[in-house]
Amino acid sequence: MSVPETLNTDGLAMERIRFDHEPLLYGIHTDERVTATLGGPKSEDQNRDWVVEKVQHWEDNGFGLYAFFDREGNFVGRGGLLQSDVDGKREIEINYSIVSECWGRGYATEAATRFVQLGFDHLPVDSIIAFTKSTNTGSRRVMEKIGLTFSHDFDHHGTLHALYRIQRPSPD
Repeated sequence: MSVPETLNTDGLAMERIRFDHEPLLYGIHTDERVTATLGGPKSEDQNRDWVVEKVQHWEDNGFGLYAFFDREGNFVGRGGLLQSDVDGKREIEINYSIVSECWGRGYATEAATRFVQLGFDHLPVDSIIAFTKSTNTGSRRVMEKIGLTFSHDFDHHGTLHALYRIQRPSPD
């Protein structure tokens, strides 16, 4: 099972996370506004380990995260689909983070909408999840805009998170 290594939307060009994205990802992973909902800023070593893990996820699963660029080629975020264990069950998770200077421009909604489509078009799943800290109203709004519905709160690494889910559409 595999998905395309590049994706485009009206406003974004997305490419599979690679090692040469490490400096861009370090920028987003050290931004205190972004990392406030992600467990805090990462050191260079933690960022490198994160990149290694995400590159390996692609190798192991045939899908994963992308780096996002706007129409002018500026890095604006990262995200995609990941295997995730939640409440003892293996799930496919939509994951995204946007550079704080680019918040409010619709990039998260645009990318996450594409990831729902990507997951149902290419992966044998009945549902897709997303989750965030319960207090992250911006991300929760994105999840609701793209059609996910609140399922329940759960403990994720010692912090209360809200889990959202979308079911595969029924064939017409």
